Parts: sequence; C-alpha cells; structure tokens
Amino acid sequence: MVTPWGTYANQLIGMGYGYPLWDPEPERGEVLIGDVGFLVKGRFHRLFNPTLPSDHEVNRFCGVPDVFEELKIPDHLYSHKVSAISAETICSKSFTRLDVKGKGTVDQGAVLVLPTKTAESMQLLPNSLLPKYMSRNHPYWHEFATEKAQLDLKEEDIILVGGWVKTARWAVAAFAEGGREVEVSFGAGHAALADASFSITAKHGLSRTWYQHFGPISDVDASNDGMSTSATRQAQDQCVFLHYYKSKRRLGIFHKFLPKAIAAAGEPREENARDGYGSGPPEDDDTCPAIIADSDSLIEEVPQRSEDHDPTAPILDYILQCSDVSVAVTSTMDLFASTDPDYGTPSESIRGWLDVSRPPIQVTVVDGWRVGSLHGLNDGADSHVWFCLFQQ
Repeated sequence: MVTPWGTYANQLIGMGYGYPLWDPEPERGEVLIGDVGFLVKGRFHRLFNPTLPSDHEVNRFCGVPDVFEELKIPDHLYSHKVSAISAETICSKSFTRLDVKGKGTVDQGAVLVLPTKTAESMQLLPNSLLPKYMSRNHPYWHEFATEKAQLDLKEEDIILVGGWVKTARWAVAAFAEGGREVEVSFGAGHAALADASFSITAKHGLSRTWYQHFGPISDVDASNDGMSTSATRQAQDQCVFLHYYKSKRRLGIFHKFLPKAIAAAGEPREENARDGYGSGPPEDDDTCPAIIADSDSLIEEVPQRSEDHDPTAPILDYILQCSDVSVAVTSTMDLFASTDPDYGTPSESIRGWLDVSRPPIQVTVVDGWRVGSLHGLNDGADSHVWFCLFQQ
C-alpha cells in the first residue's frame, strides 16, 4: 500500500540528512538527542529520554522503564551546524532543479519546502558508546513500551535518536503512481501555512496520489488572527530529518535470557566490552563478509522483513545473517548517500550494495553478549564506495 509518509521517506532518504519525517511538528516538546521512541505515519513519538533524570519533566508523561540506565554522552561527541541546509527546496531526483517550478516524468517524487531557507542540525559523531548502551537496554525499552505503555510495537520499532535537522516552518509533498509528466509549482500562500502552497498539473491527466502537508499547525491555532504567528516565528523546533539507532536480536534470543544487572543511573560502570578482531569467514564461504571478531562460526539465516521505508532493516538482517552475534545495531548514519530511487526502494538499494561490497562486521562483547555493527563505514574509502555504487 502506497502511503504519503512512505513515499516521502523513500524519495528523500538518499539526500543524506537522515530519515525524512512527513510530519515534523513535535508532539510534546521538540525532538532531543537521546530520545527513545518510535515512528508512526512519518511522525516521531517520544517515550522517554535516558540522557535526562528519571524524574525530569520530559520523562513524566510516559514514565521510564523499571530498569533505567542513565545515558551520559560526552560533549565532544556532539556536532552542531547552524546552517545544515541553506535552500528553499529539497526534492527527489525525479524532479529537475526547483526554484519556482519543478518538472519531471515520474512514478514517484517528493519535495520539502523550507520557507526560511535554512535548517540547523545536531548529531552525534561516529561512536561505540550508543551501540553498546542500546544493546544493553533495548529489550527493557520494548518491555516498557508494550507492558507499561500498552503500545502495539515490535522490538525493532523502538529507536534511539542520534541526530536531527530542524527548521522553523515547512511544507512537504509526495507524488506516487503517476507515470506522467507533472509540474509542481510553489507560490506564496497564506503566511500561516508555512509561506508555501503547492499546485500540480499533469500533461495527460492528474494522478490522485498527490499529497501535501504544511506546518507548524499549532502556531496557526494559537494565533489570534490565525495568520501572523507562523509567518514571524523563528524557533527552529520542527524536525524535518531524523538520525536514529536501531537494534535487532537474533530469533530465539529471548528477553528473559538477557542480562539483568544494569548499573544504577549516574554510577560508574565496569565495562566488560571488548573489541575482537579475527580472521573472518571460512575460505569456501563467498556469501558473507570478513567478520571482525574472535570466532569463525557463521549463523543460521534470519528471515528478512521488507520495510521499504525503514532503510536500516536490511543492514540489521545482514549483520545477523553473516556473523554469529546475538544482537545487531546500526543507525541511519551508516547509510550515507546509498539510497538512489533509480535503483529501487531504499531497502533494495542497500541490499544491492551489501551484496556487492560485503562490508566487514565488527563484533563487541557487552555483558557476555556478542553485538555486531558494520565496520569502517566512516572512512573515506567506504563512503566513496557508497557514492560510486549509487550515483552511477
């Protein structure tokens, strides 16, 4: 089933800013690094934030898990950029350059409009802290979400925010199942409607799968005249792109068998994690990558679940299929510019790259459990491979 939020994410994930949110408006306070939550229809919903004390205002709405380990992120891991985006529009490759109008012959397309022509970003630098932390705590987060918060979520649905791109006002649009020559126009609409309005014409008729959305709506509702607040607002609290970490356990590794001992919040913790570096897979195995670990054992295959709007899913499956780890952890920051719609959905693009490149897997032992993640994707060589493969 084609959805506007799915199409929008599929088309813009390859821009490299993070996961595109169809609904950037925050629900209860703006998105923060360290937020634990989930995505529904292109909007992020926070459960709690472990970088803050358990009794902090942010953590009072839903509460916190019974097993709550406070996350302390060193200042040097944060990277802030005031002008992460300095443009009025960001559009998928199916459209030509957009100033006032964009034309293209497309089956799918997406556009983000920034009326203020600017967006700032904050994200964590590549690190080993959050993958280790997530592998220790992720099962307790899912237990909290399903049992205490009574949400219907799979364990892989729970994510940990590692970065964001925010702006003051926005408008988004997605076009699917058209297959016709279309023209998208942007004009000055009501100031309260993010200073942008969309119109679309089709050379041979109009597809009914054109969607548009704008905000922040809350400012329109709060304004006495219904017009002025959004036009003059400067607060950059609308999250248009999101970076997150995601974890997946091997089938058969149940929560009750995971370690129970978690260090008290704020207390020093004796880390028994170590990095193992070994030879790799058996010589006659040409289907898996070199495994950076202290074991040559391979594992049974884990069935893949197709989620076109979750580009991290094939990476998690790859780590579990091609190593003997119990837990796989990855993030949207591992993706780079790897998702070109010309090669299919983001999931198909990434699976294609994994099949060709077979990146090595780094294994770390955390509390007795082997945790796997992709290795070396932040050096120049691997990022060059991503770029070349998907920009040919």
